[in-house]
Amino acid sequence: MRAEAWSETSDRLADPSLRRLAYWPGGRQNPYLELLYSRCPEVGFLPSPLTRYSDLEELPPGTVFHLHWTRGAQLGAATPAEARTMTTSYLAPIEAFVARGGTLLWSVHEEAPHDVAFPEVERELRTRLAELADGIHLLHESTRQIVEPHYRLPEDKTFVVEHPLYTGYYPTYMTRDAARRRLGVQDGTALVVGFGALRPYKGFERLIDSLDHLRTTIDRPVQVLIAGPTMQHADTSELEARAAGRSDVTLSVGPVPVSDVQVLFHAADVVALPYRKVMNSGVLMLALTCFDVLVWPPTTRSPRRWRRQTSWSCSMPRQTRLWWRRCDAPSPRPIPMNYRKTSCAGTIPMSSPVSSPATSPPSQAIGRSRENHLHLHASPDRKQPSRRRHAVDRRARGTTGVLQPEPL
Repeated sequence: MRAEAWSETSDRLADPSLRRLAYWPGGRQNPYLELLYSRCPEVGFLPSPLTRYSDLEELPPGTVFHLHWTRGAQLGAATPAEARTMTTSYLAPIEAFVARGGTLLWSVHEEAPHDVAFPEVERELRTRLAELADGIHLLHESTRQIVEPHYRLPEDKTFVVEHPLYTGYYPTYMTRDAARRRLGVQDGTALVVGFGALRPYKGFERLIDSLDHLRTTIDRPVQVLIAGPTMQHADTSELEARAAGRSDVTLSVGPVPVSDVQVLFHAADVVALPYRKVMNSGVLMLALTCFDVLVWPPTTRSPRRWRRQTSWSCSMPRQTRLWWRRCDAPSPRPIPMNYRKTSCAGTIPMSSPVSSPATSPPSQAIGRSRENHLHLHASPDRKQPSRRRHAVDRRARGTTGVLQPEPL
């Protein structure tokens, strides 16, 4: 027998009765997708990523195709006409897939890709996807309201499965003291961590700019550590220029190994999300998983319930004295992720009107006209620990954020 990669082995050994659920984009190492699809085999589906987008043309009837981010549809287009031509080509294999009996599932992660060059063309793409899709996955109930001025999501096609916490995914064996020594953080220094893909909308430049103001408002030293990979065609030159020559800023460009994510989040005093605009944030959910203190600009909205119970919504540099005063006080240390035996989630509609955390609606049938149907729903949360260790435990109970398709 020839040697083969583990992905090939696992697919070959899988129960042949499992129905394939192909998804794009995102490889097998995407933590969010790994959690989202983790229980699909239990109920008859085998999730696997497409190696290339063109592989969509080879998917047989009866397959489920789950489309996530549409950033590649007009990537590199120089004019609206070119973007429209590229978008038409992007849609063609999806339309052909649906025409031959495939089931299309689409997740709306954002109003539009953050760096989209031609928003009007993207709106046309999303309007067409909403028409073609058998089911439309929302990460929060406010999504329909946010996107409504730009395109319509049919209510009878939509369902909510919220963004999960990352409980159990990342290692958590390193202590806070060990993590801070690993990063060379001195006692008394406030470490501010910025984490995730280095893209312009993340606003890490604003975080660096706030440091000079912070020195005039607090007595403790401040160190900023920004770490994450770049993305294709993303320009990080401005961020690199801001960080250059500063002893209080460390910029690490490249993927952070899974085993080292705990080092960043356990060592952090504050996790900063200085985003200019965002609808859902995996980094936010990861910080909550680690029980870190969060800071984000006031233009990024949070549910009213959370805002009453926390003091995390702050601006930079405005109100820095307020939140840094809170950082000076002893704060809850990151608790091992396995302390909470649940993966309950509550996606914050960070660019939407203030609202309460969503509760997932009853299951909705996906692909009703197909012979093999699907139900997609969020499983109920298990009971929370009785001991309240952090404000995040007092929020409304959400859902596990795990996709559970069920054959009828």
